[in-house]
Amino acid sequence: MDGDPISRREFIEFLYRDLGAPELLDLFVNRYLVVREARRRKIEIAPVDLELWVTKRILLHTRQAGGEEQMEEKLREKGFTRAAWEARLRYQAEPALMLKRMVELNRRTPEGQEAFTKRVRSAYDERFTQRVMARHVVVACREDASPATERAAFKKAKAAKSQLDSGVAFDKVARYYSDDKESRKVGGIIGTFDRHRYEILPRLNSAFFTLPVGQVHGPIRSRVGFHVIQVDKRLPPEKPFDERTRRELIAKLEREDPAREEIDALVRKLRSRAKIETALVFD
Repeated sequence: MDGDPISRREFIEFLYRDLGAPELLDLFVNRYLVVREARRRKIEIAPVDLELWVTKRILLHTRQAGGEEQMEEKLREKGFTRAAWEARLRYQAEPALMLKRMVELNRRTPEGQEAFTKRVRSAYDERFTQRVMARHVVVACREDASPATERAAFKKAKAAKSQLDSGVAFDKVARYYSDDKESRKVGGIIGTFDRHRYEILPRLNSAFFTLPVGQVHGPIRSRVGFHVIQVDKRLPPEKPFDERTRRELIAKLEREDPAREEIDALVRKLRSRAKIETALVFD
């Protein structure tokens, strides 16, 4: 700077003194333990696998950014050149692939197998959820509606709920009050569905899968309006958690990156075997 050199050592000292934290040290130690154990086991990552990992990450980040131009803009905002960003990915590639191999080996141990079994079950619960048969009344009201419009919509939904509570048949109430043209034709029936159908409307989705069967509930506010709902029946997942389904999920998960629970199980084991003494002091 102005002819005076700034060394990497000075920069690292600045990072340690100003930005260092015990959590960052833990991350570094965990990474070190994984890489050390992988090398002890003579795990080697082929250059082609390293390049494939980097290429996949570049494509993923570019797609998430919305395209090449948006990705370049994002890099500029963060102060990265394209070359520096790709160099960083290459630095991360070998430890990441070593971690994946180590987790795969750890699945043969009791603690690793337990973590993977839980992951398989979680994947099943997420993909093949419980189903419900339900009906609803929807009073349309956008999120950016005026206070007066929102009050009127809420009042209409409350009136529908009162009618249902007084014993009026759901199909009659839906045909009179609901703004959902399709379900209104069939008395508010929205059929059988799983947790994925309304996942973009979290409060509504949660109500469908927690309310007792037969109970009328609402109004529930969502970004599309106010809902009054009734669950008619609960059904098991469309696909049972049998051996065939389990094998399908295992094959899928083995192609993916390790889950946090599996990484934690591996790191706990490696840390339990290591004698770690911290000499650094964080101010």
